[in-house]
This record gives sequence, structure tokens and C-alpha cells, in this order.
Amino acid sequence: MRRIAPHEAVLVFPGAAFKGMGAMFGHTLIRFDAEDKRPLISYSVSYAALAGSENLFSYIWKGLSGGFNGYYALAPYYQKLHEYRDMEERDVWEYPLNLNPDEVNMMVLHSIELQNISTKYYFLDENCALNLLFIIEAGRPSLQLVEHYWNQPEFWVIPSDTVLLLWHEGILNQPEFEASLSRQIDFYAQHYRQPIVEEAKRLANSKEPNAITNVAGLNRDEMEVARELAAKIVQYQFSKLEMRQEVFEDKYKALIRGNEARLPKTIPPATPPQAGHPSERVDAAFGFLKTSPFLELGWRPAYHDWNDPPQGYPENGTLNVLNSQARYYPEQNQVKIQQIQIIEASSLSPGNAIKPQMAWSFGTGVSQTYLRDYNQHLLYYAEGGAGKSYQVQNAGIIYWLMKGSLLAGSGLDSSVDIGPQAEVGFSRALGSSWQINLSGTAGYYGISEKGFLEQGKFSLIKFISARNAVSLNASVSGVSCERGIPEVLICWQHYF
Repeated sequence: MRRIAPHEAVLVFPGAAFKGMGAMFGHTLIRFDAEDKRPLISYSVSYAALAGSENLFSYIWKGLSGGFNGYYALAPYYQKLHEYRDMEERDVWEYPLNLNPDEVNMMVLHSIELQNISTKYYFLDENCALNLLFIIEAGRPSLQLVEHYWNQPEFWVIPSDTVLLLWHEGILNQPEFEASLSRQIDFYAQHYRQPIVEEAKRLANSKEPNAITNVAGLNRDEMEVARELAAKIVQYQFSKLEMRQEVFEDKYKALIRGNEARLPKTIPPATPPQAGHPSERVDAAFGFLKTSPFLELGWRPAYHDWNDPPQGYPENGTLNVLNSQARYYPEQNQVKIQQIQIIEASSLSPGNAIKPQMAWSFGTGVSQTYLRDYNQHLLYYAEGGAGKSYQVQNAGIIYWLMKGSLLAGSGLDSSVDIGPQAEVGFSRALGSSWQINLSGTAGYYGISEKGFLEQGKFSLIKFISARNAVSLNASVSGVSCERGIPEVLICWQHYF
């Protein structure tokens, strides 16, 4: 307690990053500041699973079934900031808590007594987001924060939703923003002329970064900027484990020695998490499949995709869990499951001149799929792949993906089919409240269908608020390159 010397508490939210399963939903921890408030050497408490080195499928299964033990841990804040902001490329939001020193003191005492005591960790509910609420309640029991989740029918707790809960309870102050090292480099790469950026790259990768160079077209001030930017790139390379520590230290010292700070200190912040939409969504739609009208209802427990308001969420990323739709066709008096996405994830953020980045996507579930008999069949699917995404000035992003696809179900002659897929797409924000998305996919299935299946999609979305949106969606599905089957619908989306 003497070492921590608690006086204030800060809720820290490292945002979501589509780099791996553990980072996709964001994270929460609490920092305890002394009265003189030196955040980097303050202590923080977090709750996390002791996962070890697991393969992907084991990691998911154990995380869902309680196969990991979770622990509360007190650690210096600079360690956690380096882990989340630098290594995992996550923006960090720091919310001061409206708690008095006595309440903060009780939070720390409870954190200390819980160390080395394990509980079963579950990704969906008994996770970092829920268990930190117990720490805050220890300081002010009248808040009854956990009761909110005990009384709801859902079986999941998402970190960004707990930030919204605490914000609406009125115990969070306006946050401070810590831009990730990745966001800083992205900003500088766009802020400075290309010759400066290229010289920074050259210096960062040089074996003698302290050697004096005269680059044509760069004045002395611009050379100093290039050296400081090179130091940032070296930091990034070290955080990604691309460089040994002794090499990093020598390069970094050489680049900053005698160099005045010239890079902008303020990076434009992203939209704070409390301004984002709640993660749960229900849909109601009316449309036509060919000439047959239908009504559609949908439900998605989590979390975010391209048709949602983008504020407060990672840019150009998708993560849907159990996204489901069912349709009623009145002419046939028939109800059909349209799709159940067990999981859909993608990251389509473009790289830049300094930091190349791969685009990727993965999805699995069941969906109505057109086959060569020109009818829909409910099939299991699994698909995934990688590619590239490109920023087109201020006109949005263009991407391409090469994927592999698996189909399985009784509608197939051989019950299973596999084949390659190619997808291209375009997305652009039209001001702050409109979004347009276009995509085209073609695949060849050689076992059962022995032909091509293609689909083109169009969406125009109007974001009314953080809780409501409407969209116009159209698609054309082709079977064996012969004829397209059109579909159009108007959809209302509500978030809660």
C-alpha cells in the first residue's frame, strides 16, 4: 500500500484491435494514481486468463468452456501501456473515476487480497470487463454494477459495453487519449511529404543511423523530422519483436541524440468509446427475392460490422458473433432461416508507406446458398483468406481477398464442396452519417457443383444516431455464370 499510495483511480480502456482473438473486443483495467499523479509509475490492476501457448482452436474452446484460470494482477502501468498501446497496436482511453480517496483505498485493498486466487475465466461473461466491476463495487458498494448483468437475459459481457454502463452511471470523467504507436506512425506518414517519409524509412533500416547524410530536396529541419520519425519506426519494429533490444537501444539513441522534438505532440483522437453504438443489434426488414416479397427479422448479440455507425469502433474491421436472420414469405406462408453466422471477422485497414498491412477475413456458419438448380439451400460454410486494402485519397478504401471456401449440406450432390474464391470491394463514408459498401465475390466449386457461384452486393446506410440506422441493400447472385437472381430489401437497425 505504501508503494501504490492510492489517491485517485482511472478506468483504462485499450480499444479493440483486429490482430488476434484476444484483442478483438477491447480490454479494461484500473490504474491507481498517487496524489502527485505520475501515471507511468502508477500501479494498475487487471483480470486476465493464464492462457499459455495454445493453438487457435484450443484457445477458443477453453476460453468458451472455462478451461483457463483467471487472476487479478497488480503491475506497474508502464508495462501494461507498452503491452496494449505499442505491442498490440491499440489506442488507449483513460477515464478518471469519480471516487474519493477512501473509496480508491478500499479498491486497492480488495485488489491486493484477491491476488493469487484463481477463478474460472470465460471469454463471454466472466472476463476482464465483469470482474473489474467487483473492484469498483468494493470502493462504492451502492453502485451495484454487477447486478446489471445478473438481471439481463444475455450471457455475455463486452468491455466496451461496461464503459457505456459506467459512463451512464455518471462515475466516469472525460477521458484522455493515448494514441497507439501504429496510429502515430499512420498520422505522420500522411502528414509529411513523401521524401521525408522515405528518408525516415532509410534511417530506421540503416546499420549506421547516426551517419550524416545530405538528401536532395530536404532542408535541415526536414532532416531532423526524418530522424525523429525514424526513431518512432524503430520503436515500432522493436515492439513487434523485429529487433533485438541491444540493436534497438543503439539505433534509438543514435537517432534522437542532439535532435530537437519536431513531430506534432497531439495526434487527432479517435471517437471515444462512450460515443459508440451498443454492441447488441436487432434488425427488421422488408424486401423482395426475385418477385416474392418477404419480411425479415434479425438479431446479433455482438459486435460491429460495416453496416454499423463507425464511431467508437476500430476502422475497417468486422466482428460478428451469432448474427442471425429469419424470413417469412407470405405468398408461400413459409418461414426460413436465412443465415446464422457463428463468427465473422475481418480486418481491411490499408497500410501506408511505412507500415505495410495485410487484409484478411474469416467466417463460418450456415446460410441460404444458390446452387445450380437455381434454388436456395441451407448449407454450412467456412471461408477465409487474405489480401490487400488501399486508401484512395479521401474516396474510401478498395480491397481484394483471395480465399478458400467449404460448403457442406444435403443440397449438394456429394454433400460437400470446396473451391477458391476471389472478392473485391469498396467502402466509403459519405459525410458523417452515410456509408456506401460494394463487393463482388466469385468462386468455383469442383466436387459437387462443378461450376461458378457469384454474388454482387450493394449497401447504402444512413446512421440516424448511435442507436438507430436504416439501410438499402441489394444483391445479385449468379449460378454457373448463367443468370443473376436479384434481391432487394430496406432494413431498420436498432442497437441496445
